[in-house]
Amino acid sequence: MKKVAILIATLNRLDFLIRTINYYSSLNSPHPIFIGDASIKSSEKVVLEAAKGKVELYYFHWVNLKDRETVKKLAEKALESNISEYCVDQGDDDFYYLNSLSLCAEFLSKNSSYATAQGRAIRFELKQSGPYGDMKDIGVYWDENELEGETALERLRDISDNYWVPNFSVHRTKEFIDDFSVGLESVIDRNFGEFANVYTTSISGKSKFIDCLFLVRQIHDGIDHPKKIDWVLGKNWNSSYNELITSVAKALSKKDDLDYTLSINEVTSVINKTIAIFLLF
Repeated sequence: MKKVAILIATLNRLDFLIRTINYYSSLNSPHPIFIGDASIKSSEKVVLEAAKGKVELYYFHWVNLKDRETVKKLAEKALESNISEYCVDQGDDDFYYLNSLSLCAEFLSKNSSYATAQGRAIRFELKQSGPYGDMKDIGVYWDENELEGETALERLRDISDNYWVPNFSVHRTKEFIDDFSVGLESVIDRNFGEFANVYTTSISGKSKFIDCLFLVRQIHDGIDHPKKIDWVLGKNWNSSYNELITSVAKALSKKDDLDYTLSINEVTSVINKTIAIFLLF
């Protein structure tokens, strides 16, 4: 079974974090967990106790670090550890299926033209806030998503037509770090930061659907994203929009050896389409 480093950024959500650690420790997960905690107070002792010595766990206390910066640093720590050459990004309130992680890593080990692999994902929402309670809703988060375009531009267009988040797919750790570095400092807005990661991962290589249940995500009504009007009127919106276009266009131009002006035009079209869909729904 191939190991996959699970990267978890967290901030002031110890109850969710303990829930996910309990899940992995109860299954004696072979996959190492790297936790980056940006909370003011360290919870290292409590987290290590929750692991019960049944899961390989590394805890880092990086106060006030933004989530994307935390995830990248965790990937770097995972790469340095030499435990595994594969990684996956996880919210502190989500869960992965252990065998599915290994299946995806096994596929990547045999298919160098693919940058990511993933199975099916489901979502759930509770009737109340917090990590425990009665179920309000459950449904499909994504189904048979993959990117089979031979060029970066084809894959970029494909994911703009069917937007999903391959950040939560299994990656080669070195490639994950490279992709997450694009726009990390210049794209300040959190939603645009996600777009940067999604687009650069798509540019990096093809993505394979593996027929398995892969990921479970908890959805929180009104919490995951700001109100749309607040987002558009935010002080970092315009600068992040321009930086997003520039950084992704550079990546596209380099990957496909594409004229930079053409890359700018293509990326602008893709981003505008994604924003329009986001605002519409």
